[in-house]
Amino acid sequence: MGRVFQEQTRIRFEWVDKTGHLSLPRFISYLLQFSGRQSQILGLSDQDLADRYGLAWIVVEHQVKVTRLPQLEEYVLLETEFLSHNRILCHRCFRVTDAAGELLLEMQSVFALLDLAKRKLSRVPEEVAERYGSSFQKRGLLPYSFKKLEQSEEVTYPLYFFHIDRNGHVHNTHYLEWAMASLGFDFLEQYQVERLAIKYVREIQKSGEVLVRTQVEDECSRHELYVEGDLRAQVEIEWRENQDV
Repeated sequence: MGRVFQEQTRIRFEWVDKTGHLSLPRFISYLLQFSGRQSQILGLSDQDLADRYGLAWIVVEHQVKVTRLPQLEEYVLLETEFLSHNRILCHRCFRVTDAAGELLLEMQSVFALLDLAKRKLSRVPEEVAERYGSSFQKRGLLPYSFKKLEQSEEVTYPLYFFHIDRNGHVHNTHYLEWAMASLGFDFLEQYQVERLAIKYVREIQKSGEVLVRTQVEDECSRHELYVEGDLRAQVEIEWRENQDV
């Protein structure tokens, strides 16, 4: 088992949506910052990785299960653990519990290291894995099986300078924002996420616009994101009715 890192926090105004519940794209971004603080404590900040190894962490996949979305001002405990790694991929788990210790949200994530000069995936340095207490496992988290879209609606979003992060590509938060936004205002007000999976197929760098293809069946939405005809991300979300509306 890897080293466990915990932090208590309060659900902030900027993390919630119109309904007063947690906005997953914003909160997932915060969870990644939270894991980054563990890396800093271990002497493996983003700057350390770039300076020593010429590498940067990238997200390959998230699988999220939501029991209950915390609300504005609620106190929660965040926990993350770097579980395992193989030659290329790393498995990290995130858990969010309430004041009573009840599990609210769990996210299983797969990361990889990007060679910043070659823009290609790099092997995981053993000394990096050792800092996190990670164990080597040839097979890590089972990849989510995404279904192909059969019939879909399309919407495009412009790509702005502010979407690009310090690693020279679109920050992973925006992929999920674009996918969910394609469902429309009314849908997002009436439903909450129950399960979510997102796979980052290929990074988006400087480009004109992002095409989102969306298919909704019952209470499941599937999304594919394209740039210049190339698939860049896949998203699948299971929804439940928002009982608070």
